[in-house]
Amino acid sequence: MDAGKENIEVSLQPLTKENVDVLRDLNRSTLAVGYSEKFYKLVFTLPTELQRICYVKSGDMMVPVGSICCRVDSKVNMLYIMTLNILPAYRGRSLGSGLVKYVINQVKSGPEELRCRGVFLHVWVKNEDAISFYEKLGFKKHKYVKKYYRRLEDGDAYILKLFL
Repeated sequence: MDAGKENIEVSLQPLTKENVDVLRDLNRSTLAVGYSEKFYKLVFTLPTELQRICYVKSGDMMVPVGSICCRVDSKVNMLYIMTLNILPAYRGRSLGSGLVKYVINQVKSGPEELRCRGVFLHVWVKNEDAISFYEKLGFKKHKYVKKYYRRLEDGDAYILKLFL
């Protein structure tokens, strides 16, 4: 995976029962909304190719710095990015875009049951950095959803889509 201008070692590892607490910690520390135990049970029912934790080498250790969790929405034949995160200290190194490109590659060339016509997600309208990030990857604003994030004040969201 390309890690930007820096020469850092990156490893995308599948989500397992052994590292699910890493996912919980990454989600808690980077996302504006919390996820219940139901979410963490759900990800284990989904294709393992679409759930990844991003590790980078720091000294002699591989340190978790981000993750992506997705599912195929068969109603619209699109991949849905449920969560994507990178710790703030590791942003700007192409790790987030690498995770998105990884799942897009799974949709394009992975097992037949993962093949989709595009990718979509919800993003909080106040998260301008995330909106800009996805737009640079080719996503377009598709729809405005009032009060999507119920636990956030002004919790409106955009649905962003990328057709493949």
